[in-house]
Amino acid sequence: MLNRREINDGSLSDKDIRYVKNNLIKHNVIVTAEHVNNSLDKLLKPPQIQMQINVAKQVYDDAKSLLEEISSPTNFGFKHKSDLFNWQ
Repeated sequence: MLNRREINDGSLSDKDIRYVKNNLIKHNVIVTAEHVNNSLDKLLKPPQIQMQINVAKQVYDDAKSLLEEISSPTNFGFKHKSDLFNWQ
């Protein structure tokens, strides 16, 4: 019903939104920000997920430092006093 109204009118009115919200409340279907936060916390809590997050953070940190190193306008990505050709 709402889909048809949205197609015909181009959008839903405040009256339509109130109607849906009131009907969903009757069935305890309304989701609050607290519900979303709790669900995300529960989803992100397992150790394997935390490990993946930590690895991703490290990858981004490494990429950032690499980009900073190669984007220096003075040394074209080479460190000052490079010992690349020292055979000692």
